[in-house]
Amino acid sequence: MAETKRRPTSINLTPIAEFRNVDLHIRSRRSLQPLLEAWPSAQTPTRVGTAAPRWLVLNGPGGKTATETVQKLLRLVHALPRPARRCWNDAATRTFDIGVQAGLGPRSFEEVHLDRNVLAAISRVGGQLLITIYPPSTETINSPEELARLVAKFKRSRG
Repeated sequence: MAETKRRPTSINLTPIAEFRNVDLHIRSRRSLQPLLEAWPSAQTPTRVGTAAPRWLVLNGPGGKTATETVQKLLRLVHALPRPARRCWNDAATRTFDIGVQAGLGPRSFEEVHLDRNVLAAISRVGGQLLITIYPPSTETINSPEELARLVAKFKRSRG
């Protein structure tokens, strides 16, 4: 008997809002090459060829919460070697961008909290805060178990 493969099911919109990550955007009128050397995984969105980067995006190292991720990014900033730290200090903007995936529920999303100590630490390194909300998108569900998990999570979020 031939085994039938389950086809993935598409859900129209993202069912649950959730915290995604924190990215760090650094922009400068001068080259950010020393920062790129310190953070080789950083992306250079507008860089063409070998031109000196003037905008870097460092994806957060991941964390369960925005606070945890921001604290990890702050540790990376404090650990910068002197040339890269000088580059950081001279940058025009240093933006901690908190990403939130919008969903169909819950009605209000209150999962991103930054206490005053974290906000003060961002300020001490010359940073600013941005919150980006990504619109709901189509999701693909690969198994009945995954669908059941999402439905249960959605029901819990609605209280």
